[in-house]
Amino acid sequence: MLTHPDALPEGDRIQLKVVLANCPELTALAEHVRSFACMVTELQGQRLPEWIEAARAAADLPSLSRFAQHLERDLDAVIAGLTQSWNSGVVEGHVNRIKMLKRQRFGRAGSELMDLLGSMAAEETDPSRCEFLEGFPEGFGLAEEGS
Repeated sequence: MLTHPDALPEGDRIQLKVVLANCPELTALAEHVRSFACMVTELQGQRLPEWIEAARAAADLPSLSRFAQHLERDLDAVIAGLTQSWNSGVVEGHVNRIKMLKRQRFGRAGSELMDLLGSMAAEETDPSRCEFLEGFPEGFGLAEEGS
């Protein structure tokens, strides 16, 4: 249901038709999901209030109704996200990468990190940042011998 029907292999497309033909709730859900996906891929956020109204009216789909209700909490931001072509995906990717590297390196940073912190502190012009960088204890993040 989350894959565009044109992208499904023929066997999966037939199987999906059979399943949807036997379950009206899934058919209704599939229509809502496809409509929402169209808004996302075609940047049609202005259609969101209409979609939310239709989703909340789907009494036989309480989870979809709750999802729509949660979208209303910050409707302006959601509409902007579904309308504007730019996003923070690249930045979020870098943040996640940095967090992953931090988790991998915690306690195993080696002397390179301490050297880097020292050179950053020497070049820093903001006194509070310099104090922060110089405040790392000796041996911070260094791996134990044999680990």
